[in-house]
Amino acid sequence: MVWIGLGLGVLSFAAARLIAFGTLFRLAVDLRSVRLMRLLLRLRLDPFRPDPNGYAPWLHVLLCGSPAMVEAVFCENACRPLVLGGGSTLLLPAAAFGSEEAVVRLLLDHGADPTGPRTALPIFRAIGRRLGCRLFGDAEAADEGLRIARLLLERGADIASYPEVAALAARAGDDELVALFREFGG
Repeated sequence: MVWIGLGLGVLSFAAARLIAFGTLFRLAVDLRSVRLMRLLLRLRLDPFRPDPNGYAPWLHVLLCGSPAMVEAVFCENACRPLVLGGGSTLLLPAAAFGSEEAVVRLLLDHGADPTGPRTALPIFRAIGRRLGCRLFGDAEAADEGLRIARLLLERGADIASYPEVAALAARAGDDELVALFREFGG
């Protein structure tokens, strides 16, 4: 009986530790504390492992963190090529839609594929960001979307195979985006 109780105690401690680490990791991102994040990573927090609610701290870093935070995850977890292997199919599109250009550049510099599967093409997400932000009057975010689209096209994203996207930009009256597509053969 003592062994069962001890075993349950260890399991509950481990579960609480995972939950607390995930929460602390998100707190570090919200506070923009690269130092706290590095400490948590050195304590073996796995930013790629989802918490009990299915939320991976890595996505919080990607969408809310700074380029320095994304770099810290790469530096502390350089042995995790999963991020840029099979796991990158959604990371780069998420970054193209919700992060800074510098974060997208960092992912590309670490080997993320700008082409991706058609259902989650990073270029589509960057264009969606551009057009959506223009629609709602957020010029700064719209310009960021345009810069990310240019970066993705420079790194090999294919727009020529998707003429409907250029047509959408033309219908939306986005002359800068249409010019960008023409520059890259779209």
